[in-house]
Amino acid sequence: MPEKYGADFLFIAHGMFIGVQRKEISDLIASLADGRLQREVAQLQSCGQRILIVEGPVRWTNDGEMMDRPFGQKLTRKQWKGLLWSIRLKDIWVEFSDSMDDTIEQLAWLDEWWSRDKHQSLERRPGPVSMWGTPTNEDYQRHLVMGLPGVGPELASRIVQEYGVPFSWCITKEQLQSIDGIGAKKAKTIYDTLATKEGV
Repeated sequence: MPEKYGADFLFIAHGMFIGVQRKEISDLIASLADGRLQREVAQLQSCGQRILIVEGPVRWTNDGEMMDRPFGQKLTRKQWKGLLWSIRLKDIWVEFSDSMDDTIEQLAWLDEWWSRDKHQSLERRPGPVSMWGTPTNEDYQRHLVMGLPGVGPELASRIVQEYGVPFSWCITKEQLQSIDGIGAKKAKTIYDTLATKEGV
């Protein structure tokens, strides 16, 4: 079945196919010359996500020509970069592996990563666009609110839209809980972070 999609490996995650084509360096160059790569790239387009794993080290001569090339075909560093950019232009991720064992390990990681419901590695507190920020700037307000424990970008936007920035904390824990994504425990943590000892 994977071959139907131009892939060597096919995952299903979140209702879509993730097609992975594996090419050892010399096979990648040979497949470009004999038309297999073009066909596989076209077939991969029917997958929701397309990935090419290029396997093995790329070695170059001092003149900038690829050393390991099938059938004596010449390939320069410039042509190599152009090939990779053309593949990426087809919305295909290009990954690299050192060996077959490395490819197998990456495929296991890939399967695990795609199976997750959320990918939050980049969901960190970004700095405001304005270098200095002002209390009336919404981007700066979100930045400040994301400094509260457990508050990410989406939740910060909802708090700012509902109440603005609580420089003077005058809302109750119950009001915080009325915001989607805030339960009793998170409301208490946020509230206690800004409340004074007198509870004001």
